[in-house]
Amino acid sequence: RGVLRILDLLHVQQRHLQTPKAIEAVLIVVNEIIRGNVRDVCQHLCLIGAIPTVIEFCSDTHNIIVRTQAAELVTQICMTSETTLQMFIACRGLDVLVQLLKYNYKEHKQIVRNGIKCISQVFQMKHSPTPQKTFCLLFSTLGLVDRLMPTLNHIMEDKDE
Repeated sequence: RGVLRILDLLHVQQRHLQTPKAIEAVLIVVNEIIRGNVRDVCQHLCLIGAIPTVIEFCSDTHNIIVRTQAAELVTQICMTSETTLQMFIACRGLDVLVQLLKYNYKEHKQIVRNGIKCISQVFQMKHSPTPQKTFCLLFSTLGLVDRLMPTLNHIMEDKDE
């Protein structure tokens, strides 16, 4: 029942174009709830259809704070279990992961790091019915290499790392 309320909050924020502050607040609360009870809440949210809404909040139509919170939620989805990761991929999530790498690393380190962490998780799946070479092909088609090379250069140049 609580998971349905979380989904309702996400849908209301998406459909009614609430203020960015309201969207940020909802995403922050959802991230905190999932951190507290990662597996159960995250799996329930994925099963009842939260992934497309979360993906929408990663788009350029939202401000950077909303996108950062959405990227954090994507990371939690991808890191919770192979099941939630597979559900994310099934919702066209690979494209979102590649899109997370388009940001300037120096200005948006957390978003880019989350994208890299999730992409790595895709390749670490042990029980996927999809061969890794298929993921390589899909990522290639989505332009991962073109985004990843400059990002890795920025990471190597970053003196804070």
